[in-house]
Amino acid sequence: MWEAFFGFKKTPFSDRPDAKQLFASAAWQQVKTRLEFLTQHPGAGLLTGEVGAGKSTAARVFAASLNPSLYKILYVHFTTGSALDLLRQIALALDLEPAHFRGDLVRQISDAIVRLNQSKKQHRFSSATKRICCRIRRSSNSPCC
Repeated sequence: MWEAFFGFKKTPFSDRPDAKQLFASAAWQQVKTRLEFLTQHPGAGLLTGEVGAGKSTAARVFAASLNPSLYKILYVHFTTGSALDLLRQIALALDLEPAHFRGDLVRQISDAIVRLNQSKKQHRFSSATKRICCRIRRSSNSPCC
């Protein structure tokens, strides 16, 4: 209703921002570069900043640019609480039933990450195998996959 009143073509400030509409400031380029570094060097990333700095927007825009079959994005909103609460949120984001004790919870999360890495490697291998298979079939004039 208010979109029509103000003449908006789409709802502003949505949870799914359009990357084309972001201002490419030096700060945005730096965040983008650092997030892209994580795609080349496996690990965990932590995005921090002042309230309203655009952390959530940067995370959502960057996550939307990634292939979901190769990356598992965990969006954990942690404002207050203990380290155990953070571990529980991570476990829930990994679709796990959080263990009660800290040691069990850390082991549970670690095992889930190892399984994710193994499944991603298998997916990368099967995708590469399929591309090679298609190239071989194309060169032999037979139908491709």
